[in-house]
Amino acid sequence: LTLPTARGSADYRKIDLADSLPRAPGVYLMKDRDGKVFYIGKAKNLRTRVRSYFYGDTRRRVAQMLRELVDIDHRVCETELEAEVTELRLIGAHRPRHNRRLRPPKSPHWVRLTDEAFPRLSMVRNPGGGGLLTIGPFSSQRSARVVVEAIWDAVPIRRCTHRPGSRPSRCGAAQMGLALCPADGSLTEADYRPVVDSLIAGIEREPELLLEPLAQRVADLARDRRFEEAGWARDRHDSLSRALSRRRTWLALQHGGLVRAEATDGTGALVERGKMLAAWADGTRPPLVAATPPDDLDVDPVPATMADASEAHLIWKWLTSGDVRLVDATGPLHLPLRRVATLDRIEV
Repeated sequence: LTLPTARGSADYRKIDLADSLPRAPGVYLMKDRDGKVFYIGKAKNLRTRVRSYFYGDTRRRVAQMLRELVDIDHRVCETELEAEVTELRLIGAHRPRHNRRLRPPKSPHWVRLTDEAFPRLSMVRNPGGGGLLTIGPFSSQRSARVVVEAIWDAVPIRRCTHRPGSRPSRCGAAQMGLALCPADGSLTEADYRPVVDSLIAGIEREPELLLEPLAQRVADLARDRRFEEAGWARDRHDSLSRALSRRRTWLALQHGGLVRAEATDGTGALVERGKMLAAWADGTRPPLVAATPPDDLDVDPVPATMADASEAHLIWKWLTSGDVRLVDATGPLHLPLRRVATLDRIEV
Protein backbone atom coordinates (compact mmCIF):
# COMPACT_ATOMS: atom_id res chain seq x y z
CA LEU A 1 0.00 0.00 0.00
CA THR A 2 2.84 2.40 0.73
CA LEU A 3 4.87 1.45 -2.35
CA PRO A 4 3.08 3.77 -4.86
CA THR A 5 3.43 6.74 -2.50
CA ALA A 6 7.08 5.93 -1.79
CA ARG A 7 7.95 5.67 -5.47
CA GLY A 8 6.38 9.03 -6.10
CA SER A 9 8.63 10.83 -3.63
CA ALA A 10 11.47 12.98 -4.89
CA ASP A 11 14.17 11.02 -3.06
CA TYR A 12 12.95 7.45 -3.68
CA ARG A 13 15.66 6.84 -6.31
CA LYS A 14 18.23 7.02 -3.48
CA ILE A 15 16.95 3.69 -2.19
CA ASP A 16 19.54 2.12 -4.50
CA LEU A 17 22.18 3.19 -1.95
CA ALA A 18 20.93 0.37 0.27
CA ASP A 19 21.53 -2.35 -2.31
CA SER A 20 25.15 -2.82 -1.26
CA LEU A 21 24.33 -3.12 2.45
CA PRO A 22 24.44 -6.62 4.00
CA ARG A 23 21.57 -8.27 5.81
CA ALA A 24 23.50 -8.32 9.07
CA PRO A 25 23.64 -6.38 12.34
CA GLY A 26 25.74 -3.26 12.32
CA VAL A 27 25.85 0.50 12.09
CA TYR A 28 25.06 2.75 9.10
CA LEU A 29 26.45 6.25 8.51
CA MET A 30 24.52 8.66 6.30
CA LYS A 31 26.62 11.26 4.48
CA ASP A 32 25.84 14.49 2.65
CA ARG A 33 27.33 15.82 -0.59
CA ASP A 34 30.40 17.09 1.28
CA GLY A 35 31.09 13.60 2.65
CA LYS A 36 30.18 14.66 6.18
CA VAL A 37 28.31 12.19 8.38
CA PHE A 38 24.99 13.71 9.45
CA TYR A 39 23.27 10.66 10.98
CA ILE A 40 24.38 7.34 12.51
CA GLY A 41 22.08 4.47 13.42
CA LYS A 42 22.21 0.82 14.41
CA ALA A 43 20.23 -2.09 13.00
CA LYS A 44 19.68 -5.83 13.32
CA ASN A 45 19.50 -5.94 9.52
CA LEU A 46 21.34 -3.05 7.85
CA ARG A 47 19.74 -3.35 4.42
CA THR A 48 16.18 -3.64 5.71
CA ARG A 49 16.57 -0.79 8.17
CA VAL A 50 17.95 1.70 5.66
CA ARG A 51 15.29 0.80 3.06
CA SER A 52 12.57 1.40 5.68
CA TYR A 53 13.33 5.14 5.62
CA PHE A 54 11.85 5.29 2.11
CA TYR A 55 8.53 3.61 3.00
CA GLY A 56 5.85 5.32 5.03
CA ASP A 57 8.07 7.28 7.45
CA THR A 58 6.37 10.66 7.43
CA ARG A 59 8.52 12.37 10.06
CA ARG A 60 9.79 15.77 8.94
CA ARG A 61 13.29 14.95 10.18
CA VAL A 62 13.41 11.83 7.99
CA ALA A 63 12.34 13.80 4.91
CA GLN A 64 15.13 16.29 5.58
CA MET A 65 17.67 13.47 6.02
CA LEU A 66 16.66 11.88 2.72
CA ARG A 67 17.08 15.22 0.94
CA GLU A 68 20.62 15.54 2.31
CA LEU A 69 21.56 11.90 1.69
CA VAL A 70 24.23 11.26 -0.93
CA ASP A 71 26.11 8.20 0.34
CA ILE A 72 25.84 5.51 3.03
CA ASP A 73 28.76 3.85 4.81
CA HIS A 74 28.40 0.93 7.20
CA ARG A 75 30.15 -1.21 9.82
CA VAL A 76 29.15 -4.85 10.21
CA CYS A 77 29.05 -6.06 13.83
CA GLU A 78 28.97 -9.54 15.33
CA THR A 79 26.11 -8.84 17.74
CA GLU A 80 23.41 -6.29 18.49
CA LEU A 81 25.30 -5.21 21.61
CA GLU A 82 28.41 -4.52 19.55
CA ALA A 83 26.24 -2.49 17.16
CA GLU A 84 24.89 -0.41 20.04
CA VAL A 85 28.37 0.25 21.42
CA THR A 86 29.77 1.03 17.96
CA GLU A 87 26.90 3.45 17.29
CA LEU A 88 27.62 5.22 20.58
CA ARG A 89 31.35 5.51 19.85
CA LEU A 90 30.85 6.73 16.27
CA ILE A 91 28.32 9.35 17.37
CA GLY A 92 30.86 10.61 19.88
CA ALA A 93 33.55 10.76 17.18
CA HIS A 94 31.48 12.40 14.43
CA ARG A 95 28.86 14.31 16.46
CA PRO A 96 26.27 14.09 13.62
CA ARG A 97 23.82 16.98 13.56
CA HIS A 98 20.72 14.73 13.39
CA ASN A 99 21.73 12.48 16.33
CA ARG A 100 20.45 14.76 19.08
CA ARG A 101 19.49 12.11 21.63
CA LEU A 102 22.79 10.19 21.81
CA ARG A 103 25.16 13.04 20.98
CA PRO A 104 27.50 13.68 23.93
CA PRO A 105 26.87 17.00 25.70
CA LYS A 106 29.42 19.75 25.23
CA SER A 107 29.60 20.58 28.94
CA PRO A 108 28.89 17.63 31.26
CA HIS A 109 28.91 18.28 35.00
CA TRP A 110 29.75 16.30 38.11
CA VAL A 111 28.64 16.75 41.73
CA ARG A 112 31.50 16.72 44.23
CA LEU A 113 31.59 16.60 48.02
CA THR A 114 34.41 18.98 48.88
CA ASP A 115 37.30 18.00 51.13
CA GLU A 116 37.42 20.71 53.79
CA ALA A 117 36.61 21.21 57.45
CA PHE A 118 32.88 21.58 56.68
CA PRO A 119 32.32 19.72 53.37
CA ARG A 120 29.61 20.88 50.98
CA LEU A 121 28.28 19.92 47.56
CA SER A 122 29.77 21.59 44.50
CA MET A 123 28.96 21.31 40.78
CA VAL A 124 32.14 20.98 38.71
CA ARG A 125 33.00 20.45 35.04
CA ASN A 126 35.98 18.16 35.66
CA PRO A 127 35.81 14.91 37.65
CA GLY A 128 39.39 15.28 38.86
CA GLY A 129 40.71 17.67 41.44
CA GLY A 130 40.12 15.93 44.75
CA GLY A 131 37.09 15.92 46.98
CA LEU A 132 35.73 13.26 49.32
CA LEU A 133 33.61 11.70 46.56
CA THR A 134 32.05 12.51 43.20
CA ILE A 135 28.78 11.65 41.41
CA GLY A 136 28.18 11.89 37.67
CA PRO A 137 28.59 12.73 34.91
CA PHE A 138 25.38 14.63 34.19
CA SER A 139 24.45 15.90 30.75
CA SER A 140 23.92 19.48 31.93
CA GLN A 141 24.27 21.80 34.88
CA ARG A 142 20.51 21.63 35.33
CA SER A 143 20.59 17.83 35.70
CA ALA A 144 23.39 18.08 38.25
CA ARG A 145 21.47 20.77 40.12
CA VAL A 146 18.44 18.49 40.53
CA VAL A 147 20.63 15.86 42.22
CA VAL A 148 22.18 18.48 44.50
CA GLU A 149 18.71 19.64 45.53
CA ALA A 150 17.66 16.03 46.16
CA ILE A 151 20.57 15.52 48.54
CA TRP A 152 19.78 18.84 50.24
CA ASP A 153 16.25 17.54 50.85
CA ALA A 154 17.58 14.30 52.32
CA VAL A 155 20.36 15.51 54.66
CA PRO A 156 21.07 18.93 56.24
CA ILE A 157 24.42 19.30 54.52
CA ARG A 158 25.91 22.79 54.42
CA ARG A 159 24.64 24.91 51.49
CA CYS A 160 26.44 28.24 51.79
CA THR A 161 30.03 29.04 50.80
CA HIS A 162 30.83 31.43 53.65
CA ARG A 163 34.00 30.79 55.64
CA PRO A 164 33.45 29.42 59.16
CA GLY A 165 33.11 32.25 61.67
CA SER A 166 33.07 34.94 58.98
CA ARG A 167 29.51 36.22 59.61
CA PRO A 168 27.48 37.25 62.63
CA SER A 169 24.58 34.98 61.67
CA ARG A 170 23.92 31.72 59.84
CA CYS A 171 22.76 31.52 56.22
CA GLY A 172 19.07 31.61 55.29
CA ALA A 173 18.76 27.85 54.78
CA ALA A 174 20.17 27.23 58.27
CA GLN A 175 17.82 29.77 59.82
CA MET A 176 14.87 27.90 58.29
CA GLY A 177 16.16 24.62 59.70
CA LEU A 178 17.01 23.13 56.31
CA ALA A 179 20.78 22.93 56.65
CA LEU A 180 23.68 23.29 59.03
CA CYS A 181 25.92 26.33 58.68
CA PRO A 182 29.34 27.15 60.17
CA ALA A 183 29.25 30.83 59.14
CA ASP A 184 28.65 32.24 62.64
CA GLY A 185 31.24 29.99 64.28
CA SER A 186 28.76 28.14 66.53
CA LEU A 187 28.95 24.83 64.62
CA THR A 188 31.83 22.49 65.48
CA GLU A 189 33.40 19.94 63.17
CA ALA A 190 32.39 17.17 65.61
CA ASP A 191 28.72 18.23 65.38
CA TYR A 192 28.88 18.43 61.60
CA ARG A 193 30.70 15.16 60.96
CA PRO A 194 27.66 12.81 61.42
CA VAL A 195 25.89 14.59 58.56
CA VAL A 196 28.88 14.07 56.27
CA ASP A 197 29.24 10.43 57.34
CA SER A 198 25.54 9.80 56.65
CA LEU A 199 25.83 11.36 53.18
CA ILE A 200 28.92 9.32 52.28
CA ALA A 201 27.28 6.11 53.52
CA GLY A 202 24.14 6.87 51.51
CA ILE A 203 26.11 7.37 48.31
CA GLU A 204 28.58 4.52 48.71
CA ARG A 205 26.78 1.77 50.66
CA GLU A 206 23.24 2.47 51.85
CA PRO A 207 21.16 4.45 49.32
CA GLU A 208 18.08 4.15 51.53
CA LEU A 209 19.63 6.74 53.87
CA LEU A 210 19.08 9.32 51.11
CA LEU A 211 16.10 7.91 49.23
CA GLU A 212 13.79 7.07 52.13
CA PRO A 213 13.58 10.69 53.39
CA LEU A 214 12.75 11.80 49.85
CA ALA A 215 10.09 9.12 49.46
CA GLN A 216 8.57 10.19 52.76
CA ARG A 217 8.60 13.81 51.64
CA VAL A 218 6.70 12.91 48.46
CA ALA A 219 4.12 10.98 50.48
CA ASP A 220 3.66 13.86 52.95
CA LEU A 221 3.20 16.43 50.21
CA ALA A 222 0.75 14.23 48.33
CA ARG A 223 -1.25 13.62 51.53
CA ASP A 224 -1.50 17.38 52.00
CA ARG A 225 -2.70 17.67 48.37
CA ARG A 226 0.34 19.74 47.42
CA PHE A 227 0.64 17.79 44.20
CA GLU A 228 2.86 20.18 42.27
CA GLU A 229 5.47 20.17 45.01
CA ALA A 230 5.09 16.40 45.32
CA GLY A 231 5.85 16.08 41.62
CA TRP A 232 9.03 18.14 41.99
CA ALA A 233 10.10 16.05 44.98
CA ARG A 234 9.38 12.86 43.05
CA ASP A 235 11.53 14.04 40.14
CA ARG A 236 14.40 14.82 42.50
CA HIS A 237 14.04 11.36 44.11
CA ASP A 238 14.12 9.64 40.71
CA SER A 239 17.12 11.66 39.49
CA LEU A 240 19.13 10.84 42.61
CA SER A 241 18.11 7.18 42.44
CA ARG A 242 19.34 6.92 38.83
CA ALA A 243 22.58 8.72 39.66
CA LEU A 244 23.31 6.41 42.61
CA SER A 245 22.42 3.32 40.59
CA ARG A 246 24.71 4.26 37.72
CA ARG A 247 27.53 5.08 40.13
CA ARG A 248 27.21 1.66 41.78
CA THR A 249 27.09 -0.24 38.48
CA TRP A 250 30.11 1.71 37.21
CA LEU A 251 32.10 0.73 40.30
CA ALA A 252 30.93 -2.89 39.96
CA LEU A 253 32.27 -3.03 36.39
CA GLN A 254 35.52 -1.41 37.52
CA HIS A 255 36.05 -4.02 40.23
CA GLY A 256 35.05 -6.80 37.84
CA GLY A 257 38.08 -6.09 35.70
CA LEU A 258 38.14 -8.27 32.59
CA VAL A 259 34.74 -9.95 32.17
CA ARG A 260 33.56 -12.63 29.72
CA ALA A 261 29.79 -13.09 29.40
CA GLU A 262 27.55 -15.02 27.04
CA ALA A 263 23.87 -14.90 26.08
CA THR A 264 21.65 -17.93 25.61
CA ASP A 265 21.81 -17.55 21.80
CA GLY A 266 25.60 -18.03 21.79
CA THR A 267 26.53 -14.38 21.35
CA GLY A 268 28.89 -12.88 23.87
CA ALA A 269 31.22 -10.06 24.78
CA LEU A 270 34.57 -9.47 26.40
CA VAL A 271 34.45 -6.37 28.59
CA GLU A 272 37.16 -4.58 30.54
CA ARG A 273 36.04 -2.13 33.22
CA GLY A 274 32.90 -1.10 31.38
CA LYS A 275 34.36 -0.95 27.85
CA MET A 276 33.80 -3.60 25.20
CA LEU A 277 36.95 -5.23 23.83
CA ALA A 278 35.46 -7.94 21.61
CA ALA A 279 32.19 -9.64 20.66
CA TRP A 280 31.33 -13.01 19.13
CA ALA A 281 28.26 -14.59 17.60
CA ASP A 282 29.21 -18.24 17.01
CA GLY A 283 30.13 -19.34 20.53
CA THR A 284 33.88 -18.91 19.89
CA ARG A 285 35.07 -17.09 22.97
CA PRO A 286 38.31 -15.12 22.94
CA PRO A 287 40.78 -16.06 25.68
CA LEU A 288 40.59 -14.32 29.03
CA VAL A 289 44.05 -12.80 29.38
CA ALA A 290 45.43 -13.31 32.86
CA ALA A 291 45.39 -10.07 34.79
CA THR A 292 45.81 -8.88 38.33
CA PRO A 293 42.42 -8.19 39.92
CA PRO A 294 41.93 -4.42 40.28
CA ASP A 295 42.19 -2.95 43.74
CA ASP A 296 40.61 0.20 45.13
CA LEU A 297 43.60 2.32 44.10
CA ASP A 298 43.24 1.30 40.44
CA VAL A 299 39.49 1.88 40.19
CA ASP A 300 38.21 5.08 38.59
CA PRO A 301 35.51 6.31 41.00
CA VAL A 302 33.48 8.00 38.23
CA PRO A 303 33.54 7.97 34.41
CA ALA A 304 35.89 10.54 32.91
CA THR A 305 33.47 11.31 30.05
CA MET A 306 29.77 11.01 29.26
CA ALA A 307 30.65 8.50 26.53
CA ASP A 308 32.35 6.18 29.05
CA ALA A 309 29.30 6.39 31.31
CA SER A 310 26.87 5.64 28.46
CA GLU A 311 28.86 2.64 27.22
CA ALA A 312 29.12 1.17 30.72
CA HIS A 313 25.36 1.63 31.16
CA LEU A 314 24.66 -0.21 27.89
CA ILE A 315 26.90 -3.10 28.90
CA TRP A 316 25.40 -3.35 32.38
CA LYS A 317 21.87 -3.46 30.91
CA TRP A 318 22.98 -6.34 28.69
CA LEU A 319 24.67 -8.21 31.55
CA THR A 320 21.55 -7.97 33.70
CA SER A 321 18.99 -8.60 30.95
CA GLY A 322 18.21 -12.13 32.17
CA ASP A 323 19.46 -13.92 29.05
CA VAL A 324 23.16 -13.47 29.84
CA ARG A 325 25.41 -15.51 32.11
CA LEU A 326 28.83 -14.62 33.45
CA VAL A 327 31.48 -16.99 32.11
CA ASP A 328 34.45 -15.69 34.09
CA ALA A 329 36.06 -12.50 35.36
CA THR A 330 39.36 -11.38 36.85
CA GLY A 331 37.63 -9.62 39.76
CA PRO A 332 34.37 -9.74 41.74
CA LEU A 333 31.39 -8.55 39.71
CA HIS A 334 28.53 -7.85 42.10
CA LEU A 335 26.33 -5.22 43.68
CA PRO A 336 25.43 -5.10 47.37
CA LEU A 337 21.83 -6.15 47.94
CA ARG A 338 20.01 -3.35 49.72
CA ARG A 339 16.44 -2.34 50.35
CA VAL A 340 15.80 0.86 48.42
CA ALA A 341 12.84 3.21 48.84
CA THR A 342 10.52 3.21 45.83
CA LEU A 343 7.70 5.55 44.89
CA ASP A 344 4.21 4.94 43.63
CA ARG A 345 3.42 7.04 40.58
CA ILE A 346 1.78 10.36 41.39
CA GLU A 347 -0.28 12.00 38.69
CA VAL A 348 0.50 15.74 38.66
